[in-house]
Amino acid sequence: MPPPDSGKALTAEEVNALVQWAQLGAEYEAHWAFIPPTKPAVPEVQDRTWSQSPIDRFIAQRILDDGLSLSPMVDRITLIRRVTLD
Repeated sequence: MPPPDSGKALTAEEVNALVQWAQLGAEYEAHWAFIPPTKPAVPEVQDRTWSQSPIDRFIAQRILDDGLSLSPMVDRITLIRRVTLD
């Protein structure tokens, strides 16, 4: 901060602000871009007939967590009609 080759430097006020922040117990939190991704466990849901892939189980879990209910499966024509209306 800032990189040496930028030709810029922190002002005394900025340095003091950082020192004070650290003295007050500044907590370091790694930026999300530098945290390696992890593969989450596929949720277990009661109605496994609703899901056709693991992604469906993540969606079903979120729907149920939000207090909603799962819609019944529909035929392909109805599904296409609903998708195109949205």
